[in-house]
Amino acid sequence: MITQFKIFEARAPMDKINFEWESPDGKIFKFKNITVYKEHSYVPMMGVSQVIRQYIKQRWNIPFQISTDSFSGGDSVRVYVSPLNVTDKNIFEDINIELKVIFQAGNFDGSTDSYEYKKSSFKISANGKEYSFRTKYLFVEYEPKYGTKQYDEYREWKEMNDEAEKFNI
Repeated sequence: MITQFKIFEARAPMDKINFEWESPDGKIFKFKNITVYKEHSYVPMMGVSQVIRQYIKQRWNIPFQISTDSFSGGDSVRVYVSPLNVTDKNIFEDINIELKVIFQAGNFDGSTDSYEYKKSSFKISANGKEYSFRTKYLFVEYEPKYGTKQYDEYREWKEMNDEAEKFNI
């Protein structure tokens, strides 16, 4: 009979790190209180989303929302940028491309039914380990997260614009 069964006994201890990263175009970004594992160089999704969040704030300083998901085949990050805050679609496309180049681990190849990893551009060294902050799938949506106050405001704005277009206003 098992009397002391602990479900989360193997949970890895976490640590917080601070670091600076120089982007390929020479800009310096500072990151604070990023969650990493103490004993591994693998970064939990919490740490990846913290880095993406701080990167967006420093790079564009725009309002946005972010969510993460972990599943058996990997993980994903979804960034929501509202057209109410970023009205220029070209700026949104720049955000989408830049985030995917830096933080997405690779791409799925449907012809071979496999995921092709690329070399990571976002690597740092801290505590004698090299960390790579990336996610298997990264989606950047040009609308607020569903079910939020921002989404309701966006839906009202979109309905008003759609009505105005019907009457060529």
